[in-house]
Amino acid sequence: MTRSTRRSPLNCMARRTRIRLPMFFVLLCGLLLQDTDELIRQLGHDDAAVRDKATAALKEAGDKAIPAVRKASESTNPEVAARARAILSVIDVPAHVRAERKATEEARKRLDAQRFTWSLEVVWVDSMMDVTCGQSKVGLYLPDVAKTWASLTVENATAAEIIDKVAASANLKAHVIHGVVIVADPKWNPSELPGRAIDALDSLKTNGAAVKNLEQLCNHEVTYSFSKASVRSVLEIVSKECGANIEVDAAVKGTVSFDCHDVPPLLLVRLICAQVGADLRINEDGALIVEPRK
Repeated sequence: MTRSTRRSPLNCMARRTRIRLPMFFVLLCGLLLQDTDELIRQLGHDDAAVRDKATAALKEAGDKAIPAVRKASESTNPEVAARARAILSVIDVPAHVRAERKATEEARKRLDAQRFTWSLEVVWVDSMMDVTCGQSKVGLYLPDVAKTWASLTVENATAAEIIDKVAASANLKAHVIHGVVIVADPKWNPSELPGRAIDALDSLKTNGAAVKNLEQLCNHEVTYSFSKASVRSVLEIVSKECGANIEVDAAVKGTVSFDCHDVPPLLLVRLICAQVGADLRINEDGALIVEPRK
């Protein structure tokens, strides 16, 4: 009895699929490269609308566009080179920086979308900020400086407008960083937030331990309320809860007081450091080091 050598149509289809799938991905990658090259060419288009559209598309493309955009940044065409450098400043950055920018953009949209009508003679700043941010689903950080009161009368005002108005009436200023509303002294400059230097470290693109540690500190949200708590104890709590590697220099001392709701731990650590005059850096093992500011 001879055994049939005929293959079922299903088997034949499976074999053909296995053969064609690699070719499909090759073709797809080729199309993506062609699209990127075309977008690069459009950066120098005569029509400004075309240039703007190509710029937005390359920013949206993210990592996969970086090699082509880097090359374009060295173009002899001033318009192409300038736009390419601007695009790189958005996409060629560590993942946690991109996450921070995205969270801030989304928070601003939510604060502009939520509207309120209120008339209050006396309102505690922290209570009003808590209600406004809570209903807008935006994180909030309040240091002790915000434990004061203000007056508020608004009609159909956005959450962003209310936050600015309440802060100003209490001689404070509100900022939105990493999707979190921070109410602080007007003299406080968010660009001087401790640890900002680590955002620009090229080593973060290759140091896997550092990237993982920072992701642990960015991909969570924490809610705490501390009054004159040891800075070392607070940082130890944050480290354990997030599973992140935070090492505190023995010279870092002092107490911190704040209320925070739905705040990324990395931002919280930076704000804590600001209170005690400490700074942050990343060591070769990827640990976040809290040390006295030099």
